Order: sequence, then structure tokens, then C-alpha cells
Amino acid sequence: MEFISSTLAYAPERRVKPLEGCAHKFFDELRDPNTKLPTGNALPPLFDFTEHEYNAKPEIIEKLVPDHMRSQLEERNDGGGKTKAR
Repeated sequence: MEFISSTLAYAPERRVKPLEGCAHKFFDELRDPNTKLPTGNALPPLFDFTEHEYNAKPEIIEKLVPDHMRSQLEERNDGGGKTKAR
């Protein structure tokens, strides 16, 4: 309920920011490397953030990008000359 309340807050200054919402513990299951779709297939790419998104607060990026994906994203971003995941 706390997460839903924070997304539906009427006053914009009290409303959770989008990336902060994605970092909420409600979505922790999506960061688990063993999570699959109900069909048994792998999840689609969830961590292909834009350069602008990677420049968010480091503590949010730390929470958003799970350890098992961090090295892959750093390699991808190093090759393209873009901002690295932290």
C-alpha cells in the first residue's frame, strides 16, 4: 500500500519520481536473476536505461541495476562511449 500511495499522491512534491519508484522493493523480484515469465521464458530486457537515466542519483542506479546485470551494462556502455552503469 505504501508504494501505491506514493505513486498516487495528489501533490507532485509528495509523489515518488519514476526511477525512484522503479527502485522500490515492490519490484525486487524483477531484479532476481532466477525470475522467469509465467511461460518459463526469460524476462525481456529491463535494464537498458538511457544515458539520461544512468545519470540519476547513484544510490538509485545501485538499487535499479542488479549485480548480475551491472557488468554486462558496463561492457555495453563502454563499447558505445556512453555513460557507464555505476
